Amino acid sequence: MADSNTPEVAAEPSKSAIKKAEKQAKMAAEKAAKAAKQAALPVVGGKKTDDIIGITVKKSENFSQWYQEVVLKAEMIEYYNEIAGFFILRPQSMFIWGEIRKWFQAQIDTLEVEEASFPMFLSSKSLEKEKDHVEGFAPELAWVTKA
Repeated sequence: MADSNTPEVAAEPSKSAIKKAEKQAKMAAEKAAKAAKQAALPVVGGKKTDDIIGITVKKSENFSQWYQEVVLKAEMIEYYNEIAGFFILRPQSMFIWGEIRKWFQAQIDTLEVEEASFPMFLSSKSLEKEKDHVEGFAPELAWVTKA
């Protein structure tokens, strides 16, 4: 029984618990942002914005939504409906992406950075080693089960 004159000391969470909570909060925020980004286009005047010819949002009010409408209506990208989060770069946007890559490569060459290539595929054994880090990404991983 604690002495009424002795103040009780609350147990402070460990650094790892704090770090884990911060990581979970960050992942939740990123997931919410991703879900909002992939949400269906809004309905304006009884029509989906896909059916509306003009842009429905002001750039100054909602840059993200405005940009999404611009690239979709300019037919620069097309969403790949079979897999969420994937899209197809059409010729105009592929040209722009190529120019960006050329410019970026020239900048990297100027700095004399050594190139490296990292694996696109990891074994489940490798992921298991890092399971604490991968935990939040697991739903987003594509598992290759047959090759």
